[in-house]
Amino acid sequence: MRTLNPELNKKDILINSVMGYNLGKDHLIKESGDIAWYLAKAATALDVPLDTILQRNLDKLHKRYPDGFSINAFINRQK
Repeated sequence: MRTLNPELNKKDILINSVMGYNLGKDHLIKESGDIAWYLAKAATALDVPLDTILQRNLDKLHKRYPDGFSINAFINRQK
């Protein structure tokens, strides 16, 4: 979680992670499960282990934000 914006409080983190969903904990758990299911299906269709997808995302974020998330690094990031 080093790449998480440290200026966000827990509510803002939840809003950022689910954009537009009801913020009830049970609902978020259900929606997170759906997201995990779709990601697992995509990994299966691509013949790529799910942990490879997750690790590549971590590698990308570590490269983009080597010292952790910052607004300046976000604004000036290379895609």
